[in-house]
Amino acid sequence: MNIPSARTYAWLLAILRIYTGAFCILHAIPKFTNATAFQTTFANLVAKAAASGGPAHAFLLGTVQPHVELFAQLARFGELVTGVLLLLGLLTRLGGLLGVIFAGSALFLQGYPVLQSWASLEATVLALCAVNLVLPTGRVLGIDALWRRRYNADKTQPIPIPPSRPEAQTTVNETDASATGIPAPTPTVATTKGEVEPSLPPREPGPNGANGGPEFAAPASAGPQIDQTTSV
Repeated sequence: MNIPSARTYAWLLAILRIYTGAFCILHAIPKFTNATAFQTTFANLVAKAAASGGPAHAFLLGTVQPHVELFAQLARFGELVTGVLLLLGLLTRLGGLLGVIFAGSALFLQGYPVLQSWASLEATVLALCAVNLVLPTGRVLGIDALWRRRYNADKTQPIPIPPSRPEAQTTVNETDASATGIPAPTPTVATTKGEVEPSLPPREPGPNGANGGPEFAAPASAGPQIDQTTSV
């Protein structure tokens, strides 16, 4: 069996999110067009829930009934805002949270803990909004997806290019120096003490052993040599 890819799941969740948003908006519009009828129905639900007792009996009598018009406004505006956020894919998890709160409140007003109330439209809205709260339904087809894509693009930084190494300098030998007119460097030789001294170019041998040259010897055909210092 082939398992759908993550992108396929993202598209299916986005379709479910859009359907939930449209569902909430369609049920919120009549509450604005027939505001008087909605406020009357809401007040009757609060009075019925307060008379039936339950854990929120004191809260309904002391807080909700004295300000029933305010809570009616919060209920219809909360349903409308939930639908808009889910339809546009804007702050999707916040929209799911608001939907859970307001749908749960309406479900509670219908008679807690009556089992039949869990089969109403409010229970359906509660389940759909809970899916948008828990699962990432805003990955595609929404404003959250655009923000996420732009954030990832800004976060990705280009890889820095390392600086290029300097080119190695070419050595100038005697041949290149003679060709270019640049004097060749003076070679160095090591002395006995480990010091490095520049070597001098070899000198031409001089006459009679000068500069390391050989001494002149008298030719053999010249005969015996006469000592001119002695007198005859």
